[in-house]
Amino acid sequence: MIADQHRNEFIGNEAHANTNLLHDGDRSLAAFDDAALAGQSIVTAAESMGLGAVFLGSILNDAQQVIDLLHLPKLTFPVFGIAVGYPNEKPDLKPRLPLKSVHFENCYQEPDKDTLDAYDQTIQTYYAQRSSNNRTETFRHHIIHDMQVSPKKRSEILSVLNWQGFFLKN
Repeated sequence: MIADQHRNEFIGNEAHANTNLLHDGDRSLAAFDDAALAGQSIVTAAESMGLGAVFLGSILNDAQQVIDLLHLPKLTFPVFGIAVGYPNEKPDLKPRLPLKSVHFENCYQEPDKDTLDAYDQTIQTYYAQRSSNNRTETFRHHIIHDMQVSPKKRSEILSVLNWQGFFLKN
């Protein structure tokens, strides 16, 4: 899925319109939102036909290589991939955070330690009991690990985004 403001720049240039706003935060975020919404629609459609689908965030491990490989012009950026196919197994669904941890009304709710403790135990049990790729980590362990050991290439994402023309103006 590609965030794409290039097409809009093409349309604007064709009409001799000022396209500077395509580089601002609002329009940049809109392009990423559009890619995410389209991706979720693809997954929903695939699953409705009995197919399986997996989001591939790993393409961000080397975003520039993906850009080069796909010959993406300025004002485009690879957001994620999607693998679609017929599943040969039906893995257990990973437990999700309780709804009260992700759904708020009228204001943000601070994380609740007891809820996180319970979810850590749920995830640890899930990882230990699943049929493949057993692990011993908890939810919080995974979050802390990702904060401390980000792939080297991912540290370059902001500069690649800027090179592609995104988020240049406030």
